[in-house]
Amino acid sequence: MFNLMFIYFLKLLLKRILFLCFKLYSFSGNESSNKKPPTEQRCPKRGNKLCPFNFRGDDYHLVGFGPYKLMSRFDLYNSTQEEHRNYVTSTLNTNVTYPGGQLDKLKRYIEKEDRRRQQEQLEDQLLFKAAEEAELRHKTDSAPR
Repeated sequence: MFNLMFIYFLKLLLKRILFLCFKLYSFSGNESSNKKPPTEQRCPKRGNKLCPFNFRGDDYHLVGFGPYKLMSRFDLYNSTQEEHRNYVTSTLNTNVTYPGGQLDKLKRYIEKEDRRRQQEQLEDQLLFKAAEEAELRHKTDSAPR
């Protein structure tokens, strides 16, 4: 009886140690780990419980297929590495065979982010143009007569 309890205790202790080691390894800033450390942000979609990451729609859903299946869509789209940029570009040129599948979701995400970036660039250009016009008006108004 004592031996069984001792073995059970060792088994629980070993599970706990392995769990803690995995948790430390996955959030230690290791290059091979693509997980984000949890934050203290509340998530309305989960009944105001703590979110496991900085929640913004489907940004942090994993790609789920291919060579970058363990990267989030956000990380893949915003990566500056050439092979990631090429993969994003080739994804846009790929025909979707299964609507609603992982490829379709990634492609829709990339298209949505492209539209958002184009809108931001347009707004920036309009603001820059308005600032230039205001500066010109200020110079002409304050010029000596």
